[in-house]
Amino acid sequence: MSDDELFVEYLVAEEHIYALKISKSEIELHSLPTDVKMDIRSLIDMTKNVQNAVNQGNSARLYSNFVRLSKNVYDGILAPVLNGPYNSINIVPDGVLSFLPFELLIKETPLTSDKVDYSELDYLIKDREVSYSFSANLFMRENRKYDFEVDEILAFAPDYLESSNEILASRSGFTKLEHINSEAAKVVKLIGGLLLNKEMATEKNFKNLAPNYRFLHLAMHAFTDEEKPLKSELIFSDIDDEDEDNVLHNYELYNMNLPAEMVVLSACNTGSGRIEKGEGVMSLARGFRQAGVPNIVMSLWQADDESTSIIMQRFYELLKEGKEKDAVLREAKLDYLSLNRKSFPYFWSAFVLMGDDVAIKSSNKNKTIAISIGLALLLGIGYWGFKKAA
Repeated sequence: MSDDELFVEYLVAEEHIYALKISKSEIELHSLPTDVKMDIRSLIDMTKNVQNAVNQGNSARLYSNFVRLSKNVYDGILAPVLNGPYNSINIVPDGVLSFLPFELLIKETPLTSDKVDYSELDYLIKDREVSYSFSANLFMRENRKYDFEVDEILAFAPDYLESSNEILASRSGFTKLEHINSEAAKVVKLIGGLLLNKEMATEKNFKNLAPNYRFLHLAMHAFTDEEKPLKSELIFSDIDDEDEDNVLHNYELYNMNLPAEMVVLSACNTGSGRIEKGEGVMSLARGFRQAGVPNIVMSLWQADDESTSIIMQRFYELLKEGKEKDAVLREAKLDYLSLNRKSFPYFWSAFVLMGDDVAIKSSNKNKTIAISIGLALLLGIGYWGFKKAA
C-alpha cells in the first residue's frame, strides 16, 4: 500500500453508519451521521431515473436538487475520511451504499446555479481514482496463477429482433441495440481475440469458450430479478438449441469455473440485486465473482446503449496502453463527460470496477500475478470481528 492509497470499508447499521479507514500510516474508525441515508437513497433514485436523464437539460430544479444531494452525501460519508493526500480509493460498500457510484459525489457546490451544466461540477472523479471490492478479504488476494489457453479477449454481441428506441435505448429488455456490435468489434481489434455476434453469440458458445480466455466482454441485454436474484440473467441471441435456452442465469454462474482475469458486463443493472445481510448484493457481478473472476466492471442501473459504447471503447484504448484499471475507467468517464452533450450522471457514472487497480500486462502461460497488500488483509480480518460484534 503506497502513501496515496486509501482503503475504506463501510457498515450501514440501523442507527449508525461506520467507516473503517486504512492507509499506510493510520487506522481510523468513524461514526457517521445516519440522517444522510435519506439523501443517499434520493440521490441514487434521482440519478438512475430514465426520465430525468431524458430531461437533463431542461430542469434547473433537477440540477439544483442533484447538486444539493450530491454535496450532502459527500460531506456525510466521504469527507470525514479524506483528510490526506489520497489519489486512489478502494471502497467496500454496504447496504444502500452498494448502489452508489462515489465518483458522482460533489466536493464543492458551484458558485452559481443559473447555468445547468453537469459536466462542470466538481465531482470526486475529477481528482481521485475509485475502485470497489466485495469485501476486505477479497481486496487482498493470494498469489493467483493465470493459465490461459488464449491470452486474449472473448467478446459477445447478440442480435435482438425488436426495434430499438431512437431516443434512449438501454441494455435492458429485448430491443435491438445499435451500438453493441461496433463496441465488441473495436474491443477485439484493440486487444486481440474472438468476436461472437449475431447467431454465434449463444449461451452454448459462452459456456464452451469462456473458461479459455483471459478477458470477457459481454455487450448485451440483462435482466435483474431482485426478488429471486439467482434467476437474474444475461440474454444471448435467440437461436434454436437443443441443450441451452440462450439465457444465462445467475445460478448457472455459481456452478462454473471462469479463470478470466477480468469480465466487463456491458449491460444493464449487472451490479444490482437484493441485499443479503452479511453477504452484500446478490447480483450478476457477484455470480461472476463466485465463478472465479477477480475483476468485474459492472453497472448499477440501466446502461444507455450509446454512451456505454463510447465509454467502453475508450476504456479498452487506455487499457491497451498499460495503465491501471481504475485509472483507465476514470479517464474513459472523464473523456466522455468532457466531449458529449449527454452529461447527466445517468449516462457516465453507472459503471464501476469491482476489483484491483493492477494494470493489464502480457500474461505468459503459468505466470503468477502476485497482489501483495498485507496490511489491508491483517486489518480487514480484524474488522470482520468488529462487523460481527455490530
